[in-house]
Amino acid sequence: MSGSEDTQKLITAAETQANAADQISDDAEDFTDSTHWMEEHMDDAATAMQDSADTASRAVTASQESFRKDERAWIGLAHMGLDGTKIINVGKTPAVNIVFSGLGIFEDHEVAITRDWIQKNKAHLALKILKAGVMFPGQPLAEPMPDPSKDVRWPAAEAHKMFFYIFGNVSYDDVFGRPHTTTFCAVWIPETKGFDPGEGCGEYNTAQ
Repeated sequence: MSGSEDTQKLITAAETQANAADQISDDAEDFTDSTHWMEEHMDDAATAMQDSADTASRAVTASQESFRKDERAWIGLAHMGLDGTKIINVGKTPAVNIVFSGLGIFEDHEVAITRDWIQKNKAHLALKILKAGVMFPGQPLAEPMPDPSKDVRWPAAEAHKMFFYIFGNVSYDDVFGRPHTTTFCAVWIPETKGFDPGEGCGEYNTAQ
């Protein structure tokens, strides 16, 4: 075998090895690209799964809250008159830990009955307080009061020279452990011979 033939064989072998190395390198790059693609798509899939789980959790929470609102106790005012006030549970489940406070008062000028006003005048207000452990759906609770029409100031209230207010506060818990408050207020209107929530009482008629 001549020297030139040997040289050619070496060149050919070197080229074959180089081609094989290039192929290995290409295969490695393809594998790396594939790995990156898989990592990116796995991250996307994980994010989508987490988003789906979060959405499902929010849906469950919203459903539970909707159920609680639909099934909870709701205490509202059932009667307001010269003989006193009456509250009633119009909800679907019992109310517990009920505290019912109220008062009828004469004022020589119009006042705005608010929580701040009641707090500032609390020492001078002889609030009547009733407590009940439970009120079932449809069950009323009455708070009687002395007939204000027998009071010596009543003629002045009838003549618009004084104002007679009834107001009250009810705090209670529902069976889900959530606290709630109902407030009410009204002023005597001589022309209608009844109470009206206007004239300073608008802010104190709430239910939560």
